[in-house]
Amino acid sequence: MIKLEGDNANLTPGELSAKRELEKIFDYVRSNEKVFAGEAARYGAAGSLREFVSEVFANPDLRARLNAARPDGKVSLWQRFVDSRL
Repeated sequence: MIKLEGDNANLTPGELSAKRELEKIFDYVRSNEKVFAGEAARYGAAGSLREFVSEVFANPDLRARLNAARPDGKVSLWQRFVDSRL
């Protein structure tokens, strides 16, 4: 698993790319309360990126909501999360 907190200097290009994608997903959840039924904080989005990623793995409801959210109209946030290749 990539280091989600701290300095990015020690990350490989692939790890840095994955972290940036996860940060985009995290930011989307935090800024789109309507999509996440006002429960972004419950899903770890009020905390750190690390907490959010842990919540994604632990919470099937959050995974379902990520799967339903398609900001670009094509690829779900869940698929983007999976494709980030943690």
